[in-house]
Amino acid sequence: MKPQVVHLPAKEIHFLRRQFEDLPEVSLFRSSPKLSAQIPSYGILREVGTINDELARFIFDPNS
Repeated sequence: MKPQVVHLPAKEIHFLRRQFEDLPEVSLFRSSPKLSAQIPSYGILREVGTINDELARFIFDPNS
């Protein structure tokens, strides 16, 4: 299976940022499950493959 590359348009990123900024300081995941999934997914997307990538070693184990 070939990995799927995801590209988020700037407009969608801006919309996601606005939604996040409009949330109260404490927010339940169940109040907005899609947004609650999109925000960390975008963070992971930005982190993996960069010089500061500490996440990839937990996702991929070459010995398994």
